[in-house]
Amino acid sequence: MPNRTLTEARQALADLAPSLNPEMYRRLEDELKTAQRQARRYADNFLASNLATVEERRATLLVEACQVRDELDALEAEGAGGLISAADYAEQLQALEARRTQVDNAYSETVRELDGVETVEDDPDAWLDGVFRRYPKLMPAFTF
Repeated sequence: MPNRTLTEARQALADLAPSLNPEMYRRLEDELKTAQRQARRYADNFLASNLATVEERRATLLVEACQVRDELDALEAEGAGGLISAADYAEQLQALEARRTQVDNAYSETVRELDGVETVEDDPDAWLDGVFRRYPKLMPAFTF
């Protein structure tokens, strides 16, 4: 029983179709449909677990970005009012800018992950074929 991606299995069945009697074709088509349902369940589970995680991380990073912005505004007001020494201002500014860079980088990574999740939503079969190519042992086995 060869292991195949869903696309390969669809093509193999299409190639065999002219030589199959209707009963055999239906049996093999049912086999393909079963594999597609299992694969879609896998994609749905991936989406359910990853989408929530990525969205939660994105929301947390947005809150942190707002906190950094507010702290920068407060620091600017303290500096403009002469309420803080230049050395303290520079030190706090450097720390806040480093924190903002860290949040920006994490947010960019999260957006890339969210794009990956959207790719799964847009075309689960193509995404699964990619997973199967990277991890051949996950490919479904077919009798054809």
